[in-house]
Amino acid sequence: MIRRPGLVCWLVIAGILTGCVSAPPQPARPNTGTRVDVQTEPAPVPPPAPVEPRPAAPDRTEATPPPAPPPPAPPPAPSAPPPAAAPAPPPTPKAPARSVVLNFDNADIEVVIQAAAEIVGFNYVLAPGARGRKVTVQTSGKISSDEVFGVLLTILDV
Repeated sequence: MIRRPGLVCWLVIAGILTGCVSAPPQPARPNTGTRVDVQTEPAPVPPPAPVEPRPAAPDRTEATPPPAPPPPAPPPAPSAPPPAAAPAPPPTPKAPARSVVLNFDNADIEVVIQAAAEIVGFNYVLAPGARGRKVTVQTSGKISSDEVFGVLLTILDV
């Protein structure tokens, strides 16, 4: 039998180094700007099995075997539909939309977005490239606060 200690040593080192190699990093996914909030309700807990009352303890002098425990309840069939969820609470009546008039003449876009955010009630992040733009927005009359967001989107499209 020919011994090659150098070959064995190299094989051991190669095996160790191969175990230290990590997977290449995954490329970052582009941010689509869409945010989805999902709320789930916890699964309903099944009610506990009814407990049968135990008879009084027999005297020790009697040699009766204890009764056999009842078999465990079979698990529900997987094909059974889940129990119906509780009905959703009725929506709270929304406060009537207030009417506003937009009148911005050669105003900075940041000021217009801030005003729209306060009226509609949303948060925003302004891209650095959008800063410093001047816009003029004048509505011909009162519009509901629900329509302000649509007006803002129209401004940003232009």
